Amino acid sequence: MEFSITVDSLRNGAYIPVKFFFYDYENVTEQDYLNAKNTLGQEEVLEYSSYQVEKRKSEFLFGRYAGKRASADLIGEPDLKKIQITRGVFHQPVLMYEKNKDNIQVSITHTERIAAAISFPERHPFSVDLEYIKESNAEFLSSFIKDAETNLFHDFNESKIQTYTLIWSAKEALSKILKTGLTVSAFIYDLQRVREHDGIYTSEFQHFSQYKVIGFRIGNYICSICLPKNTVIKIDQISKKKLEDYLLLKKQTTI
Repeated sequence: MEFSITVDSLRNGAYIPVKFFFYDYENVTEQDYLNAKNTLGQEEVLEYSSYQVEKRKSEFLFGRYAGKRASADLIGEPDLKKIQITRGVFHQPVLMYEKNKDNIQVSITHTERIAAAISFPERHPFSVDLEYIKESNAEFLSSFIKDAETNLFHDFNESKIQTYTLIWSAKEALSKILKTGLTVSAFIYDLQRVREHDGIYTSEFQHFSQYKVIGFRIGNYICSICLPKNTVIKIDQISKKKLEDYLLLKKQTTI
């Protein structure tokens, strides 16, 4: 099942084109798998074939598919095979397309059989992270989070695991936009301020004041979008609600 969520973004009054794509590949058919595989170019096929573990192959395949779907409209190319996504020196996804006049780039994330991607012009960076809210992760996540950060969420009455996941996902999203990944201490990404409105959390950082993260819950997942602090974005609540309803129904039917 796939969903597109509209993200309207403005910078100094100018519109920034952004696309967000969410793909649930838990119960894909053989044809779905084949369709996604047929969008891979030569280099992508080589990387896909290099993975020995089926889970890793699926993450790569559907992550690339989500990235191409998120980018296709901005580029204006319906043939996904013509859109190639390679790796940069820091293993970040790099979109390659010969007619990419706005140099559209993409950020990709995946977790628990879900892949998501956000595409954007390189002149205005974005990144995305998706995390599964899992109670058994609490102890692990807490080791990377300070009490001062959890205290920022005190007035929002969220569960401990949702708070931890929101903080962790915000840090992951920031690390992606910086292209560092978690190769440095997670504490360098410490939060210093959090605001909430209509279930959307805006986090700011102690050491990277030029960025912010917009975080929100969809089903049992936290989605975080990192972007420049002074850019204004609006999440399409109708599309977001449809996605939440789908994930809720999916959860009920699998209990």
